[in-house]
Amino acid sequence: MDALAYKSAREQRGTQEEVAAALGVSRVSVARRETGSRPVSREAWLALLALPKKRAARKSLVRWAAGAGRGAVSAFEQSGANSDNDQAQRTGTP
Repeated sequence: MDALAYKSAREQRGTQEEVAAALGVSRVSVARRETGSRPVSREAWLALLALPKKRAARKSLVRWAAGAGRGAVSAFEQSGANSDNDQAQRTGTP
């Protein structure tokens, strides 16, 4: 139950403000747990884990687009796998 694990779990469940509101604590309390300036109690950890995860965390999508995702798209584009479709769009023929 360290600060980094708490932050990672919190990010899967929302912003500091959203999670703080759901837990009935201040945003500052959540921030202090994430930085390690306040220890994460067992109760705080279990309460956080009881919150539902967000479907698609925006931050995860941004990381994907900036990292591996972009490489995968580039590899697809470089392979010419979509060139037939591009040709059809330019000429208007299938």
